Amino acid sequence: MTTQNDSLTQELPQKKIDEALRFHNDGNLVMAKRILEELLSLAPNDIDALHLMCLIEVQNQNPDAALQFISKALELAPLNATMHNSLGIVLHELREYDQAIASYSQAISINPVFSEAFYNTGNAYCQKNDLNQALISYRSAIALNTSYINAHFNMGIASYDLGLYLEAVECFERVLDLDPTHAEAYFNKGLAFEELGRPLEALIDFNRALTFNPDHLGAIGRRAILNKS
Repeated sequence: MTTQNDSLTQELPQKKIDEALRFHNDGNLVMAKRILEELLSLAPNDIDALHLMCLIEVQNQNPDAALQFISKALELAPLNATMHNSLGIVLHELREYDQAIASYSQAISINPVFSEAFYNTGNAYCQKNDLNQALISYRSAIALNTSYINAHFNMGIASYDLGLYLEAVECFERVLDLDPTHAEAYFNKGLAFEELGRPLEALIDFNRALTFNPDHLGAIGRRAILNKS
């Protein structure tokens, strides 16, 4: 039988986690971290607290500290796909891209429908300048989540860098289907149209980029050049 005190003891960590998450989601990382440190002083093996501390340290650009938290979490939960994915994120921040890919692969082996892990794999391959492999990973992420706007966008960037300009246009158009105010998608679609020798369409997209971000220096510069030509 669970006594009243036992029940309160079990509820306390979750209340603290929820409180820390609220601060975290509001952008108050200092308060979120303070609450988690208090919780971990009482429950040093709380996996959720360790994981959230890892994410906060990544946001604080302190990947070495993040690595300590996620490594301990994985010791406690070695078959947790989310933890392996977060380890990959930390290793990516440390520029250990091959190890990051291995961590994402481990996450995918545990959870084959983990779209974020496929997306993160694509990002790591981009850092290695292995853009063909990056495209494969982004396509896998999108197959699992057709509304994955960042995957569509990054696939467009990788396609552009590979000289696949028509494919890049298609990717950016999918981004804009999901978010018609996405200035960067308009700008990059305009760049791809320029490479395709379609300056009028490029100019339209640069103008649209400036509609949603009037200070976009790239769009301002490209529009000026096109207007002169």
